[in-house]
Amino acid sequence: MHRFWTVPEVASIACLQLSRRDCARLARAHSAIWDCVVHLIWAKVPRISCLSNLLPDVGFRGYDALSTQIPLTERQWTRFDIHAKFIKDLKVEVQGHDALVFMMLQKLWAQRPSGSPRSFFHTIKHLTVVLPDTSSTLSSANEWSLLFSDTLLSFNLTFRIVAWAGESEENLVPCLEALRTCSPNLQSMTLQVGGMSSLTEPCTQLVVETIRALDNLTSVGLDFTPFLPPRVVDEVLSTHQLSHIYMGTVNGEAHQEEALTARPTPQTPTDVGLSGAPATMARLLKSIDPSAVRKVVAKDSGLQMWRSFGTSAETLLDALGRFSELEKLEFDLIIESFSTLLPLQNSFQRLVYLSIGPSSLARGWISQQTLPELAALLPRIEELRILADELDMPIVSLPTLQCFAVSCPHLHKLGIPIIAEGATGTGDIQPHPSIQEVDFRHSTVDKYSDAEVVARTVASMFPSLISFSYIGEDDIGMDSDDSNGYLWEDVAGALVQILPGIVVSVPDDRTIGSFGDFFSDVLKMP
Repeated sequence: MHRFWTVPEVASIACLQLSRRDCARLARAHSAIWDCVVHLIWAKVPRISCLSNLLPDVGFRGYDALSTQIPLTERQWTRFDIHAKFIKDLKVEVQGHDALVFMMLQKLWAQRPSGSPRSFFHTIKHLTVVLPDTSSTLSSANEWSLLFSDTLLSFNLTFRIVAWAGESEENLVPCLEALRTCSPNLQSMTLQVGGMSSLTEPCTQLVVETIRALDNLTSVGLDFTPFLPPRVVDEVLSTHQLSHIYMGTVNGEAHQEEALTARPTPQTPTDVGLSGAPATMARLLKSIDPSAVRKVVAKDSGLQMWRSFGTSAETLLDALGRFSELEKLEFDLIIESFSTLLPLQNSFQRLVYLSIGPSSLARGWISQQTLPELAALLPRIEELRILADELDMPIVSLPTLQCFAVSCPHLHKLGIPIIAEGATGTGDIQPHPSIQEVDFRHSTVDKYSDAEVVARTVASMFPSLISFSYIGEDDIGMDSDDSNGYLWEDVAGALVQILPGIVVSVPDDRTIGSFGDFFSDVLKMP
């Protein structure tokens, strides 16, 4: 082993550049490196079932083990205690094998002698819990308290109401009670409730009271299905001054008596996310001070998508036009024409990131004429994503795309559905100096085009390209039995030969403004 690995400061810096798997190999290679990498290996645990490896004397092979497992001695807990203290970020999904592991941990922890830590993870900072259906695994405040600690900074709960809300809430109520008691320093809380019915009024009020009781909250996300009552939004926004706000499925039109009220002290967040009826989202945006807002996500929930034409969508876009300091904007609304976007001219001037969702029906207003006009509205844009519906035929050709790209000199990432026609190979092509990632999902290749010529054209347009994404199966407009039906695969293969080191991927994610990633940058791992 090289001598520099024995210097802890140098080894720690080197290990930060390695993957989790490589860190684990290093830890096994030499005891001198163990202290430098163990906190990196266990900092983020994607599944609670990973912890079963820390209790080698326990059999996690079936629910029968719950009744036959004998209590562990403190010596048998040693490995768990050594490693669990490094866990900072954990996801618990209460189903399948993960549910079995969690139930076994609950039982074994309850059998530990008094004086043991109250919580499994007394140093945890970020916790995500997914309850896909009614579960008896987390039905009391004591069971929830095993997950919570006073070090917890962010908590995300995805909860599904299966049938009658009152029965399913047997899991949610103790969760909220334990959260208030065990994690008073919480800074970020997101609660996503889905299913066939709404939360009962008492449980909804408990959510509000829990948010009020957590004095350190700066980020709140609520997404209730079928709708989030505007009254709840009002009460939450009047409780704390928040830096990050996400309110999902806000539907004011369903309950007109619950109108949003004006607040004497407007919220001054940096990030705002909204999902719901466009008119209600517009009223919410107008109640927020735009001076500090740097990111907005607005998504029509689909509950009243047919009403989004005309004044509703235009009202929302008018409200967005107030945010002149925006740097990131994502919206998924029905856009009737390019002129509908003109109220956003002020908001576009400072944008470095713009994402337009599939509901915008981009095929109807993105064209050879309007694409240069869009470029003129985005002088600072660095990343642009236009997501098309799977059934939309893309109409932007490679020459049109090149004209747009060179008009946006700061672009680094570009995602747009195209039709790969008009490819010339190299020819008279002006290369873009900075685009490193392109995403051509839901694009087509003209069946008479040469894949290698298309690849040379793309490589000439974007010589700095390091990442290329596409969807190659069942290309739009191609017959399933056509030998050219997978031309994008041939294009990608040719690109690998032309640009060595390029990364090719076939993504399947079409979400925009998704609840799960809205708070991904709120709290950084220390």
